[in-house]
Amino acid sequence: MSVVSRPSRTELRQRATRLRLREVAHGLILQQGVDGTTIQQITDGADIGFGTFYNYYRSKDEVFTALSDDGARRFAPILKGLRGKGAPLEQFVREAIGAYFEFSADEQEACRIKLRSPSLYKKTWDHYRSKIV
Repeated sequence: MSVVSRPSRTELRQRATRLRLREVAHGLILQQGVDGTTIQQITDGADIGFGTFYNYYRSKDEVFTALSDDGARRFAPILKGLRGKGAPLEQFVREAIGAYFEFSADEQEACRIKLRSPSLYKKTWDHYRSKIV
């Protein structure tokens, strides 16, 4: 029989703080764009000290990457479902591209943020390309 260990209070609090930072950053970035959002605004909105931010993220860009990763995690099951159909490669690619555009339409705000900040878009692209290659 295996024993399932429960996260400690500290771990739960850390997860909650990390999530709160991402949620606040997401809201601010939607309103002001990446370049218009500061770490101070994020920490104020999350009600944590400025220095505490660095216990969770190295930079504002890293928070944005975490938000992008959240989107990738939401898209992964869609892609996996297509892959499980066993379609020929050409059909899979066509369906995957269609699914990506549907997903992007649902995620319009995140896409708009990336397009408003070309340097951040490139960093995000490089981040995912390094995981694929």
